[in-house]
Amino acid sequence: MGSEEQKRAWLPGLASGAYVGCFGLTEPGTGSDAANLTTRAVRKGGDYVIDGTKMFITNGTWADVVLLFARSTDAPGHKGVSAFLVPTDTPA
Repeated sequence: MGSEEQKRAWLPGLASGAYVGCFGLTEPGTGSDAANLTTRAVRKGGDYVIDGTKMFITNGTWADVVLLFARSTDAPGHKGVSAFLVPTDTPA
C-alpha cells in the first residue's frame, strides 16, 4: 500500500530504472517462510527499529530501497508480519 509520500518518492525512480529495489524476506534458519520470520520491528516513538538478519537478497548490494518483511504486532492495521519500505542508506 505505502503512503502517498512513499509513492511520490520511490515509484517514479523505480519505474524508470533510476532506482533499484530489492525484496528482503529470506532469513537464515527459516528460509522464505514468512510465517516463521524471526526479524522483529518494534515501534520507538514515530519510527520502527528493525532487528534481524536477511540473506539471499537479489540486488541487495546495489539497491536504493528494500521492501523488508518483519514480525510486528503494533503496526497500524496489521497483525503479525508487516512490510517496511526502508532506504538502504538508513543508519543501522
